[in-house]
Amino acid sequence: MIKSREAIVIDVRDPSEFATGHIEGSISLPFSEKGINERLSALINQGTKVVILASASQQSESASQQLSDGTFQVVDIIDDIDIALSKLEATALVTPEVSLDDLTGSNRDTSMLVLDVREPIEWEMGHVPGALLISLGTLRDHINEIPSHNKIAVICEAGLRSSTAASILESSGFTNVANVPDGTGGYRNAGLPLEYYSDE
Repeated sequence: MIKSREAIVIDVRDPSEFATGHIEGSISLPFSEKGINERLSALINQGTKVVILASASQQSESASQQLSDGTFQVVDIIDDIDIALSKLEATALVTPEVSLDDLTGSNRDTSMLVLDVREPIEWEMGHVPGALLISLGTLRDHINEIPSHNKIAVICEAGLRSSTAASILESSGFTNVANVPDGTGGYRNAGLPLEYYSDE
């Protein structure tokens, strides 16, 4: 995904940090104490060289340990975005964010595609009206089905998977991508109208 470098930058910082400035072509994979290996394996090919970018050494060390079984080749660990930008000779990119108000009523851009990257069972239990479902784990296989000329607002349940999906779209050449940080959970809690799956 990073065409000018041999390794892919895996950014384990918080989605809000990723949104305000990240390495071009990097993948947002918010830090967790376990499961990073499995989550990354669903997104990129095993054996890929990766650079871990974190906001603290505890995060980067834990992420590196989780990837230390040989599934991926960790070639560098960086704990600061400014150091990463300098070291990788990169420019910081920003991912816009879409508020819940912008998803409803007259505020909603009619040309904007809402892409829901949750699992089908989650989607069936209520989603933003008109949203297109492509689960994060299948995004690479269905990316050609997503119209690139539309603004795309990516949503999940809580803003984590959507940050990852938005970064994948950006690194695949989509230029008008935004994240919905409040997620469907926030949309639901705000009492906004949901659409439900029907097989009729």
